[in-house]
Amino acid sequence: MRIFTAISLIGVAIVAPIKVFGAACCGGGTSFPSLILSDDRAQLGITGSVAKTIGDAPVAAKPVFRSSSDQEWVQSYSLDAAFLISDRWQLGGALPYVGRSRSTSSLKASDWGLGDVSGTVGYEFLPEFSYSRWQPRGFSFFQLTLPTGGNVYESQDTFAVDAKGYGFYALSAGVFLIKSWGAWDSSFRLAINNSLNRAFKASDGSTIYIRPGLNGSVAFGGGYSPGGGDFRVGININPVYTAPTNIASHKLVWNTTLDLSYLIQRSWAVSAGYSDQTLLGPAENTSLQRLFLLSLLHKWER
Repeated sequence: MRIFTAISLIGVAIVAPIKVFGAACCGGGTSFPSLILSDDRAQLGITGSVAKTIGDAPVAAKPVFRSSSDQEWVQSYSLDAAFLISDRWQLGGALPYVGRSRSTSSLKASDWGLGDVSGTVGYEFLPEFSYSRWQPRGFSFFQLTLPTGGNVYESQDTFAVDAKGYGFYALSAGVFLIKSWGAWDSSFRLAINNSLNRAFKASDGSTIYIRPGLNGSVAFGGGYSPGGGDFRVGININPVYTAPTNIASHKLVWNTTLDLSYLIQRSWAVSAGYSDQTLLGPAENTSLQRLFLLSLLHKWER
């Protein structure tokens, strides 16, 4: 039971901030939703993260690291909640608050505001009524993301620091599989996202019409709890692909995440994580970041 609690914490608190806040102005619009992956009826979590942009990866070229005079940071706080509406159906949502800043030798800008709000419907399609050595526990989800965080197309500020979201209404669907063997556990996630076409009013008064493509991500994770106890160490590899639009090329980035979690008591868990987008590749047409985060999760048993 404790293994599933730890996986739930990592899945919600580690994956989501990386995708939502790691590259607020140029992400793919798909975030991992708040899901209850353990035997609980409700959960509430708060996550704080800070990410630094350290380089840029153009299309079909080697990444270029930024100079020490170019400092770009993304800070975020997210409130995530989920609750059961039946034995296997659940609802969830995320409310992010994001700050972006960038300074160079000649310019400086920063801004705070609401990020992209999302809501989720989840269904446990592979429940674990009895133990199986190989069959995982499986969840499917459908997510709606609203463009409440602004976007780079309508940005008014220097370095587009007021763009704290993807900018599109997005519909996502995916599956999450988890499995444990004693002190060891593993997870797999697949998410597909379709963003709706949208027209933007640019700062110069012109209208920009964007037709997004189909985006997707996959994540493989594993962890170990020494002695099957309350402490867990895990790793997650998460490539994210954003299809080209009518005005921009595709994007590809790999998140490699190391996380540590501790079950303080049955209803409380804390987690810390580090994610790096420079360890694996290729990365194309995107900025590259390193991110630290801390998360606290409270659960209510059934």
